[in-house]
Amino acid sequence: MTDVSLRPNRRWLPAHALAIAFSLSHLTLDWGIGLFDGPIGPAITPVQTVVSVIGSALYALWASALVVAGQGSRRAMAATLALCATGALGNGLSIIACPPPCGGAAPMGDLTHIGSLFFGVWALCESWRELARPSARRAPAGPPRAATDGVRSGG
Repeated sequence: MTDVSLRPNRRWLPAHALAIAFSLSHLTLDWGIGLFDGPIGPAITPVQTVVSVIGSALYALWASALVVAGQGSRRAMAATLALCATGALGNGLSIIACPPPCGGAAPMGDLTHIGSLFFGVWALCESWRELARPSARRAPAGPPRAATDGVRSGG
């Protein structure tokens, strides 16, 4: 069920898009440097299979939650908190295991760690803000007022 009064602010989606981008680039970089059972050879290993399935599921669920939350679902908005914390903060906090400069992955590894942390925290704050906002103050659904003024006035 959706609550049409729950429409996220303009910063919410870009924050999540950037968090996904940095988190996914971190996962791709880790895969590229052979962190998951070495480079992919003629056969994918069980560890690589598990990482691929879990990573794909996480990003698919996160993207789906963003779409449904954007339509007004409070449950999906709450799901964005858990998915962002797992995806973005999970990848970003791996900076503890490889502090800057991060070995053979520097400087890209450092950028993906820091970007995942920064944009993950931003996205979490935006989702939390949307969930905490009283429904009476939420913006109504529809295009921005300035975009429809000319249509309404016949101009």
